[in-house]
Amino acid sequence: MTAVYYSQDGQASGIGKYKDRVTGTSTPGNASITISNMQPSDSGVYVCDVTNPPDFQGINQGLIVANVLVKPSKPYCSIRGTPEANHAISLSCFSAEGAPPPKYQWFKLEEDTIKPVNEQYNPTTGLLVIGNLTTFEKGHYQCIASNSLGNSSCEIDLTTGHSEAGIIVGALIGALLAAIIICLIVWFFMTKSKSKKGKAITKEMQPMTKTLQSSEYESVPAQETAPREVPLSPTEPELLAPNHEEAEGEEK
Repeated sequence: MTAVYYSQDGQASGIGKYKDRVTGTSTPGNASITISNMQPSDSGVYVCDVTNPPDFQGINQGLIVANVLVKPSKPYCSIRGTPEANHAISLSCFSAEGAPPPKYQWFKLEEDTIKPVNEQYNPTTGLLVIGNLTTFEKGHYQCIASNSLGNSSCEIDLTTGHSEAGIIVGALIGALLAAIIICLIVWFFMTKSKSKKGKAITKEMQPMTKTLQSSEYESVPAQETAPREVPLSPTEPELLAPNHEEAEGEEK
């Protein structure tokens, strides 16, 4: 509890942050006070405590609730998410001060006209959720925070976050990167296939080489199996076998 005002024997003074802001009445038996330059922080419960010694009988306190009404402060507008095509984003609007609590409304600015947005939003929190940015026309949007004392507004520009030029450039860069990746994949598999074919041909040539070598070895006769011709010496007399039939005829 914070002391605000003290009065005794005709002398009164404000206390703390209420100094020079509180004045009392000069009417005897009246403890009313007036607080000037009220601030939002002045809202709360105020207690009037009256003492009259030696009379302490009965109720000597009274309570009153004071609510300071404040116009909404200038709200803060912000974008949550990436403001690009096909991205879900939300627009936020919030006033730090306002009593009673302000309500929020969203509008789209088109030239000289203000149109309420078609998308659903929360008037208590000021949050506007956009499911798909392509269905939400680009442009300027305005949020108005209002209560019984007045209103304040802020604006958001969604024309630069998702321009067509940016979308086209992004698409071209993505297509170029995809083409480079595809070329690298094709080159890798072609190189790998050629390497496998080279190894297969080498393996096939090895048994053929061995077969040719073995066939060459078989076609050349060994020295042991080669035929030998022994020439007859011209000086050796030719031995003739005896003719037994002629000898028998002569004896007869």
